[in-house]
Amino acid sequence: MNALKKQWIKSVIKLTVIGNKPGVLKMHVAKLSELDKKFKVYDKYMIEGLKLLNGVLDIRIYYQENIIAVIYNEKIVAAQKIYKWMQVILDVALDNLEFIEQHDETKAETIIKKLGEVLKYKVQSLNK
Repeated sequence: MNALKKQWIKSVIKLTVIGNKPGVLKMHVAKLSELDKKFKVYDKYMIEGLKLLNGVLDIRIYYQENIIAVIYNEKIVAAQKIYKWMQVILDVALDNLEFIEQHDETKAETIIKKLGEVLKYKVQSLNK
């Protein structure tokens, strides 16, 4: 995917931190409430991807509020690292957008498996 298209998509999504209490990082994701139900099968990709980072315990998605809350162990991982990892997950998805588009949501497991392999490789450097 060309860099301009990737930047445009990232600007539409606009991932911003709106709260950071010890153990709970809340991020606003623009347009989350407008996400078509058929694409919610990919939630698993994001949830499993976030949990690859040591210290991430749980993820809660609040579609109507456009919020993702990440519950984490602050003794193991910092909120800044979680935010950075969320950006990596988004980049991996955008870098593989053509692959995702070639497979419809009925083949979500195939997509999740492929992208998960990429994330497992990338998380090794962050978990050190």
